[in-house]
Amino acid sequence: LFLTTGRTKKGWGITIAGSRKTGDGWVDKTFTDAYSYFFKFEKAAGSHLITIGANGAPQRHGQRSFEQPIAVFDQDYAHRLGVNDTTTISHGLRYNAYWGTIDRWSINDQPGTHLYMLNNPVPGGSQVYVVNQGDTIHRQETLNERINYFHKPQIYIKDFWTISDKTFWSNIVYLSLGNGGGTSAAGSLQVNPETGQYNFQPTYNSNSTFTDAGYDPVLTKSTRILQTSINNHRWIGYLGTYNHDFSHNYTFTGGLDARWYNGIHRREVYDLLGGDYYVQPGGIDQNQPLDLKSRMKTVGDTIGYNYESTVEWGGLFSQLEKKFKWGTVFINLTGSETGYQKVDYYLKKDLVLPDTTILQAVDYNDTLVRNGVSYTNQSPEARYSTTKNLWYAGYTAKTGANYNINKNQNVYLNLGYIVKAPRLDNVFDRNNHLFKNIRSELIKAVELGYRLKYQKWAANINTYYTDWKNKPVDGGNSFYDASTDITYYYNIPGLDALHRGGELDFVYKITRQFEVEGMASVGDWIWNSADSARVYNDNEQLITTIGFSAKGVHVGNAAQSVFGGGVRYESSKNLFVKIKFTWFGRQYADFEPSTLKGLNSNRESWKVPDYSLIDLHAGYTFRLYGLAKLKLAINVFNVLNTEYISDAINNDPFVGKTSFDAAAATVFFGQGRRFTTSATISF
Repeated sequence: LFLTTGRTKKGWGITIAGSRKTGDGWVDKTFTDAYSYFFKFEKAAGSHLITIGANGAPQRHGQRSFEQPIAVFDQDYAHRLGVNDTTTISHGLRYNAYWGTIDRWSINDQPGTHLYMLNNPVPGGSQVYVVNQGDTIHRQETLNERINYFHKPQIYIKDFWTISDKTFWSNIVYLSLGNGGGTSAAGSLQVNPETGQYNFQPTYNSNSTFTDAGYDPVLTKSTRILQTSINNHRWIGYLGTYNHDFSHNYTFTGGLDARWYNGIHRREVYDLLGGDYYVQPGGIDQNQPLDLKSRMKTVGDTIGYNYESTVEWGGLFSQLEKKFKWGTVFINLTGSETGYQKVDYYLKKDLVLPDTTILQAVDYNDTLVRNGVSYTNQSPEARYSTTKNLWYAGYTAKTGANYNINKNQNVYLNLGYIVKAPRLDNVFDRNNHLFKNIRSELIKAVELGYRLKYQKWAANINTYYTDWKNKPVDGGNSFYDASTDITYYYNIPGLDALHRGGELDFVYKITRQFEVEGMASVGDWIWNSADSARVYNDNEQLITTIGFSAKGVHVGNAAQSVFGGGVRYESSKNLFVKIKFTWFGRQYADFEPSTLKGLNSNRESWKVPDYSLIDLHAGYTFRLYGLAKLKLAINVFNVLNTEYISDAINNDPFVGKTSFDAAAATVFFGQGRRFTTSATISF
């Protein structure tokens, strides 16, 4: 839905838009349930254009979180890759382990006779039961262990001021309030070996009947539950941009970017799976009483961890551009300061005394005596564990030039030197301690390109060389602890990376209705250093540190050779058809750091099989009595239903092998053939 008044004669306008999206997902039970909304009011007032706007997209969707061995999806495909596995049951490419069914039965203790309708009926319609006092009520349902939900609305006010025909000033103030999280199981769940799905029923049955007299003789105690990791935020910002055209073809752009961000992170009980309360086995809140009653948690109560992080950011930016008869030259300079601070509500409290501050000094039951004075967790001098407010500088220096060979051809060269502040997770650890050897990211980049454009054809060639020092590596890495039979997932603080390569794209119009296009991208992206990874458990406690070396190991899960082409035919202004072909090659699995040590230091990851995809796009536009247009479109992705691996982890500890091949890898397969259709009416 999109409605707009346009700009009225009185200088104001309103635009409203909204959408609704639902779907089951190509992968089993990865449903989508989402909305989006947009509102904008504009008013011209003299030389000012005032805009007030709001937008957001509340959503929930099911997830498939972690890769599986190849044979779990397709044993025949695994055999073709040399995996000798004859025992694993294959569940198909759409397989998702993170769901199951559950019967939330309960006993009807209410007097009288009742009619009860099943919430999630079997095929054929709802089922109605006559329920008497003392009968069992059944509520059969499908349950996702992994669900992500989030809503991040943003409200902004913008003033665009036209000072003169050569001078403009834009001011934007915005506010974002995000709320959401993601669910997972606390405690191991049974898996049906035949279907590969979770069997929630034994957990529900046990939780619904188990009592622990030490806590409560009547209420039932859950030993395994679903928990949710909350990630809320409050974000306030200002962006001011000044633009002025000087004489002699000089243009200056500059301004101020300021932000304050507060992230709220905690874990909560999400679903007790039949019980009345839950007692977390570890990671107890150090600032609550240790009596048994305080440890009994219900839905919405905090467990595991609870902390806030604050990021303050202020930056100045500027760019000066000079136009010549032969082209343009620019120089861009920026500077910024980033401040980080964390407050942890689960760790012992600090004591702020007149002569010193003692970090993490007292828990709920502690008493600390200093200079004859006793201090407790409840003393006025006690505060929640708070880190220093640390600041890190960042800056950018970029310059470039564009040279017009003639009206149809030009070449350009860009140079960049960027220093980025380290990320918050690489400054403070999970226990509010400062990491050692904190390093900012350093990026040195060179880009050289060539463009040409004629009436019937056009092409672009771009080459690049980027040397990236201390680049953080996001999740996907895991560590298996044999002593606890638990797999932990973690981030890598930073590695040196080298990205270099070239790209080409072109389009050629054979006739007015018929055109062809093509592209090529060849890169060499490698990690180029050694480092240490820190592994934490779900309660934010350090488990181990892993040293490794990844020099020369290719960046994972990114095809480093891609070639493609397409044909577009437009028979009239109303009909178009396009066929697109893309080939992906030289894609490597993400490396597992714990295996890149000793004789395996710097060893290359397993190379994923090359693959190609064909997509089809078509559309037709109808004119409705001269009043409106109706556009119908269809898109068919992966027309040939090609089976391919889209993501992989090398030597995943879940498999228990370090052979650097398909047998030691876990993967996700890409999506098969799928269709989308759309109908758009415009007035």
